[in-house]
Amino acid sequence: KSLRLKTTFKLGNMVMFDTNNKPRRYNSVNDIMEDWLTWRLPYYEQRKNLDIEDHNDKIEKITYKIKFIYAVMDGSERGEIPGVNIVMMKRTKANIMSQVKSMNFPDKIGSTLVTTTKLYACTFEELDKLNNKLNKLNEELQIIINTPFEDMMLTDLNVFNTMCSEWDKHNDKFKPKNGKK
Repeated sequence: KSLRLKTTFKLGNMVMFDTNNKPRRYNSVNDIMEDWLTWRLPYYEQRKNLDIEDHNDKIEKITYKIKFIYAVMDGSERGEIPGVNIVMMKRTKANIMSQVKSMNFPDKIGSTLVTTTKLYACTFEELDKLNNKLNKLNEELQIIINTPFEDMMLTDLNVFNTMCSEWDKHNDKFKPKNGKK
């Protein structure tokens, strides 16, 4: 105390910048939180929409990969049937790409699948993994769609509160000694 390393703050004069960067006087901590939550809520709606979009993109890619693997497996058994399957052995790149195009794959996804899917991925085990992943993503998507963004914000605040409490428990050096603040 004699070195003035500790300072006590009173909560009587709570002035902060609001969302318009203007100083604003608040009467209580709850007023500050209410103002902040009102400002923050639209960002959770954006986050929810981005999560939905991201899950839809992942679902689309996995769906096309499953379709591609089935087509390659079928093509290796029955031979080339245009628009139904894909034969990759002893074919030119142009021929393979035309087969992919005839199956109505989007250009970018089709070319990516042809160049990145490994031969050992064309198995029933890989299809099971992809189907399980697809089911999991669909379940997550339904949870995201059915969760109001207000609940997302409350969940984040509860997690933050829990993390702060845990941090306080494990960091005694920051707590006041002898019951003084």
